[in-house]
Amino acid sequence: MSYSCIKRLNSLLILYIISAYCLEHSEQSTESGYYPTIGILSTPIEKRDAQSNSKYSMFISGTYVKHIESAGIRPVPIWNNSTYKEIDLIMSKINGLYLIGGKTLLVAKNDDGSLKYSKYMKKVIYMIKKAIKKNDNGEYFSIFGTCLGLEVLFIYAANEYILESFNSTRYRSNLIFSEDAPFSKILKNADPKMLNFMAKANITFENHGKGISPATYLKYPNLQKMFKPIAYSRDRQGNLNIVLAEGNKYPFYGLMFHPEKPAYEFFFSTISHDFRAIEIGQYFARFFAEELKKNPKRFIYEEEYIEYSLQKYDTIYLHNPYEIVYLA
Repeated sequence: MSYSCIKRLNSLLILYIISAYCLEHSEQSTESGYYPTIGILSTPIEKRDAQSNSKYSMFISGTYVKHIESAGIRPVPIWNNSTYKEIDLIMSKINGLYLIGGKTLLVAKNDDGSLKYSKYMKKVIYMIKKAIKKNDNGEYFSIFGTCLGLEVLFIYAANEYILESFNSTRYRSNLIFSEDAPFSKILKNADPKMLNFMAKANITFENHGKGISPATYLKYPNLQKMFKPIAYSRDRQGNLNIVLAEGNKYPFYGLMFHPEKPAYEFFFSTISHDFRAIEIGQYFARFFAEELKKNPKRFIYEEEYIEYSLQKYDTIYLHNPYEIVYLA
């Protein structure tokens, strides 16, 4: 074979390799259908917050973002100042909602002393109603609430502000599982060893001053109709509160404890970094992912996802209490 023929064959081979590479990476970069997406509602920045002396008014803790990304879930921010039309558009593209923890005003008093919902709470109620409608119309649409997220789910279900005070801030606890726990969607596939750790190893981290007792739960038929308790814990005074709940009809789940923190936060000394605590966090992240995958909606092109993603927003490193936050 002549030198010119060999040279031509080499050129064709190189061209083939380049074309195959470009085709493969083009498909990977334009289609994100392999990944479930979840909308994360931001937390308003209060005056007392460390990041309040800035131009920003909302934030999303990077801890929650890392937690879901560890299971292959892609986050889409839903900022507090989003219009209802913008919320509708985002919810038409995602597979579920993540109502994260934090501190914010949920109710305020009217002039006559009666209570009214805050702007934040009104947005949450709107999204929960929309999620219910999606499920009623045959679209599997999950909601996951952590800490504040479970509180607002309970308030919505009871149609009343029913939160009580508990002494569970910066606190490790053991879980007490209900009789429904072995048959629940959220725990039925859990390793018995993991459940034993959660019940006896004192590695579950809680950080809330409000919650719902079993006695209060039993006073509200609508709350009982919508959710069932899966686990309880006792605060420092021994008061029992619901820390894990699951929807009876809809794929809605809520946790008062924080499975996301052991792997990603280091400020509070009461957060366990034991490998068992981290494995518990990974279990819940994977459960979220599997639930979201039951909804077939996807961002078709990577460029479209990026337009809605957190990538274009500012971040700062705080350490107290979060490591990294996204700001808007």
